[in-house]
Amino acid sequence: MILLRNSTENDLVDVTGLWGECALVAPWNNPETDFNLALSSPSSAILVLEDNQQIVATVMVGLDGHRGWFYRTYKFRQSV
Repeated sequence: MILLRNSTENDLVDVTGLWGECALVAPWNNPETDFNLALSSPSSAILVLEDNQQIVATVMVGLDGHRGWFYRTYKFRQSV
């Protein structure tokens, strides 16, 4: 079953692990810090796509008051 949902604090290890597997984490940006900041801000979120209860894709989204944005879009290539 495929499910799109908001990430929660419980997803930290799976989400940041996926980001690392996709080799798109910059050494100067701590993924745990980015994850926690996105979840703590009222104008941002991390959406996760689950396939059979495994997180296979993410997108970080937000609003700066004028325009919306998204980044950190990752998809594990062996899924979905």
